[in-house]
Amino acid sequence: QCEEWMPGYFNKHNNNAGWCEGDLSRNTPQAFSHFTYAFSKGRCMVVDIQGVEDRYTDPQVHSLDRRFGVGDGGTEGMTLFFRTHRCSPVCVGLGLSPVPEKFSGTQMPVRPRSPSSAAPAVTAFRPSKGVWTSVA
Repeated sequence: QCEEWMPGYFNKHNNNAGWCEGDLSRNTPQAFSHFTYAFSKGRCMVVDIQGVEDRYTDPQVHSLDRRFGVGDGGTEGMTLFFRTHRCSPVCVGLGLSPVPEKFSGTQMPVRPRSPSSAAPAVTAFRPSKGVWTSVA
């Protein structure tokens, strides 16, 4: 069965490699990713948020045990999210803590944030190889 058609402008808000859209006029997508981390007590988080307005589709999950497939970046993926995330009024309203201390000051290689006009690449960090690879 297919998803129901979502009329309107389809927008990608973040991806599984730490990219975050440059236009942060919509605070909900980033706050949603942050919320899923807090709600799961740090066991997982939903990223790769895309869709129309606040109707999302085709997400990716980062988990401690990497059980969600090739795009699951585990703790490295969570680190990438928090390296680019800036809490918004939505995060504050939800009572979310700022970036967890275990993610601040990490030495993991991080790709530069893509310009807002550029389409985000579909990539994953491979810790065993220490490189970014395409997962298209």
